[in-house]
Amino acid sequence: GFSMKKTNFNRILVILCSVFFSSLLYACNLEKNNNSTEVDLQKYDFEVDLGESKQFSKEEIDSAISLIEKKIKDFGGCQVIKIWYDEGKSDSLFDEYEHTETLSEAKKENVIFCFSNFKVDPSGVNPVLNAGETYEDFKWIITREDKTKEWNIVDFGY
Repeated sequence: GFSMKKTNFNRILVILCSVFFSSLLYACNLEKNNNSTEVDLQKYDFEVDLGESKQFSKEEIDSAISLIEKKIKDFGGCQVIKIWYDEGKSDSLFDEYEHTETLSEAKKENVIFCFSNFKVDPSGVNPVLNAGETYEDFKWIITREDKTKEWNIVDFGY
């Protein structure tokens, strides 16, 4: 009878350990997903291209894009078609603007240039933008004090 009990005990022990380690793996996997660096682009109802970047994380670019989306919606009567980041274009624009008042001595790591295409509805709700026109390659200059601070739009246009 002794060997029978020992076998049952071992079987129960193996099952308990399996359950424990499975739970542990599941919990670790959940934790990993919460800290994931993937950005959810499904939240946008227009095309978004975060581009490839050595300088900024996907989250940093995504938060700049969210800011642009909000600003375009604040224009009134505008529909966003696409917002994107292009590191090559951003770098050359930084060189162009580096010593201008717009950037006021900001470091390169705290400046991002993004671009957008958006359509203005024909109603003329917005008195500054041309009614019915589609604006393409509309430039956005966005800065922050440092990596811990939020982005701010400092200029936009052509």
